[in-house]
Amino acid sequence: MKKLLIALAAVSCISTAFAEKVTTVDFDSTKMECHGQHIDDGISKDKVKDMHCKKYQDKKTDVVFVDDRSKKMVDCKVDSVGNITLAKCTSI
Repeated sequence: MKKLLIALAAVSCISTAFAEKVTTVDFDSTKMECHGQHIDDGISKDKVKDMHCKKYQDKKTDVVFVDDRSKKMVDCKVDSVGNITLAKCTSI
C-alpha cells in the first residue's frame, strides 16, 4: 500500500513539472485576426464576413465575431458606410 501511494505521489509530481504553461492573450482591437488575416481599421463589414470569422453575426449597426488572436467574442460598431472602426471594438 505504501509503495502504491509513493508511486502515485511521484507520478503527480512529475506530471505537474512537465505540464504545459497556459498563457492568455489580452484583447487588443488593433491586433485582431480571423483565419490568420489581420483586421485593419476602416475595413468593411463585408470583407470581415468574407474572412469567415468564427460566429460572425451582422447586426446592422455592429458586427460580432470571435477574434482568433485573443479567442474572445468581439463587438465592433459599424459606421453609416459599413466600415468598422477598431477604436469602437470591445470584447464581450
